[in-house]
Amino acid sequence: MLRYFPEPYDDELLYSVIARYFVHSRTRNIRLALKALFSAENVAAVVDFPSHLSSLTYNLRALNLPSAQEWLERHTLFPYWQPFLSQNIREKTRSAMLGEAGNTIHTRIGSVASLVKTPTYLRYCSLCNAESLDNYGESYWHCSHQFPLPGYCIKHGTELRDSTALYMPMAKFCFEAASPTNCKPTTLVRSVTRNTSLEALLTKIGGNRFGGEEWFDIARYYHTVLSEKSLVKGTSKYNAEKIVELCRKHMERYRAVFAMADESKLATWIGKLNTEKVYSLHPVIHLLVLSALNEFETKSITPTPFGEGPWACFNALCDCFHSATISTYSSHIDRKSQKTIGVFCCEQCGFTYTQSVSKSCSPISDGAIRPTSVVDYGFLWKNQLERLLGADYSLRECARKLHVDPKTVADQARKLGLKIRWRTGYKKRKTYRPTQRRNRMEWLALLDKYPSHSKSALRGINPALFIRLYRYDKDWLNTNSPSSAPLSLRKNKRVDWRLRDSEVCRELPSVKSKLVERDDYPIRITKTRLIKNIDHPSWLEKKREKLPKGSQLVDSLAETNDQYLVRKLHWLFAEEKLHLIDLKAWQIQRKIGIRKLTPHILRLIDTELHQALEEYEIIPTVNRRKRANRP
Repeated sequence: MLRYFPEPYDDELLYSVIARYFVHSRTRNIRLALKALFSAENVAAVVDFPSHLSSLTYNLRALNLPSAQEWLERHTLFPYWQPFLSQNIREKTRSAMLGEAGNTIHTRIGSVASLVKTPTYLRYCSLCNAESLDNYGESYWHCSHQFPLPGYCIKHGTELRDSTALYMPMAKFCFEAASPTNCKPTTLVRSVTRNTSLEALLTKIGGNRFGGEEWFDIARYYHTVLSEKSLVKGTSKYNAEKIVELCRKHMERYRAVFAMADESKLATWIGKLNTEKVYSLHPVIHLLVLSALNEFETKSITPTPFGEGPWACFNALCDCFHSATISTYSSHIDRKSQKTIGVFCCEQCGFTYTQSVSKSCSPISDGAIRPTSVVDYGFLWKNQLERLLGADYSLRECARKLHVDPKTVADQARKLGLKIRWRTGYKKRKTYRPTQRRNRMEWLALLDKYPSHSKSALRGINPALFIRLYRYDKDWLNTNSPSSAPLSLRKNKRVDWRLRDSEVCRELPSVKSKLVERDDYPIRITKTRLIKNIDHPSWLEKKREKLPKGSQLVDSLAETNDQYLVRKLHWLFAEEKLHLIDLKAWQIQRKIGIRKLTPHILRLIDTELHQALEEYEIIPTVNRRKRANRP
């Protein structure tokens, strides 16, 4: 347990506190000092995401110092990454920093593979260092200065300068404190154009006031913000073109701030905002998009899919016919066609109609609205219909007075329950149905013709007849159909595996002989090929244990490599019997497909070749024996 450790200053890195501790205590053996602090000798000097924080807090428990969680949230760069990580990666990174798995952090969060590279040197603000020297007598490294954005000190608005201290030290245990040696004081202070929206975001992030909640999800946050800015197409798709345009304008305005962001990759980055890859983007990209969105204000109302109101009424009986009197409408999205459906209702006559617009189409202009379908003709139209029917007008006369189709008049009259004297619609052609008597006679004829057939078999012979009887004369069909045999009278059809085994044994030799007698290039007779060529291959494939003789026969009939090689040699010798004496070993190897000529294969080829030469009477037996005994 340590008795001294410096208290951290405001916005100070833990790396800086440890470096000041080594300066104050004048430590010579850094590794022993690290072991006393972290209870481990392999703790490296890491600026952004240090680990072993729980061990550090435990060893400093006698002092009034921050807890492990406070070290992580106030004196590391984890708060600048936290809002933009997925909840799973966020918790794993937090656990790795509190624990001992610090070597996995940079790979897990994606900073190693990111196009936005870490700075080479630690950065400082000359004015901040001067204030630190006046207040505390020493300077230190600030957390906010080491994050890539905004590139200037938010407190003083001056450009940050590079020190001579490396961000990633060459030595593993090198903790370099801020001093006038590596942070050279200067009177030349450059002011830069300040980005107020970015500063507000960084202030919230540094104080854990942006996305500090456990349930915070950057993907949902983007959907909320873009919905408020009217940059969401339909229900979920983002307007990527507009977002890219806003970000490019923002980068041009603050070129020095976003110098590390590649403008050519901007469209690719924006395309990931609506996918799971949003969590792999560097915080610099997120802050560029968010600061650009914060400055963007919707100056004009986004045009509706149906143009600007009011909209016209299309009831010819209404006084407002073709007059723009409908001021409001309701809309919804059709699930099947994904079209936007607008419902327009006239308050004076009750006439209600719909208009549909596809997502890919541009908004409809004010004068181009036409009804897609009529939902309700309204009380004015219906009252007129009742009066016309009461006056005994004809169907076509009613249609002319109501400005609709005659069939529409008839349909609406039926819906209202009004009596009509005209005959409407087309007569349906009566489908021919055989009579019940004829159906029964045909079924009985089937029973006489096939007395041994079951009910299912008769149905398969004449399915149309069966379905007619089943639908319209089911009781008679059940009475006059063959009854199923009781279970006790059914024959026990057990499989005789011994008989099947003998069948397989009789069939296998003939199968092998057919395969051997093929005229083309020899194929190897394997167990699988033998089984596939019998009449019932599934017997040996699935029930091999019940066919012991057949299984043994398959094993014995299958060829070994040497047997297959001999058969290929015989085939080759039969093809080349006039040129056997001229065949070389490499020619035989190529023609019968041997990969490597081993001594065993050479002896086998030599033996079979001389037997073939003797058979075809090309060389005498004595010479064959001499060559066959050759090693």
